[in-house]
Amino acid sequence: RTAVIIQPATPNEIAPLVALAYGLTDRETQIVRLCMQGRSTKEIAADLSVSAYTVQDHLKAVFDKTGVQRRVGLARLALGDAAARD
Repeated sequence: RTAVIIQPATPNEIAPLVALAYGLTDRETQIVRLCMQGRSTKEIAADLSVSAYTVQDHLKAVFDKTGVQRRVGLARLALGDAAARD
């Protein structure tokens, strides 16, 4: 027997697909996940043992690749909101 359950995808299920669709690197994806957890640039830098400037550089690359301009738009995009870039 087979059962099919249809339910909304969770952010953890959507985020890797978004990263793949936009060609994000592993580090960029890692930073996006930390942003989704509400971490500040300084906190992300400390977690990854890099400078805050490096985090900002990665975020700039993510913004360029995805077409969003702020972390809020990035979060909406990672959650599957098609209007994230509006």
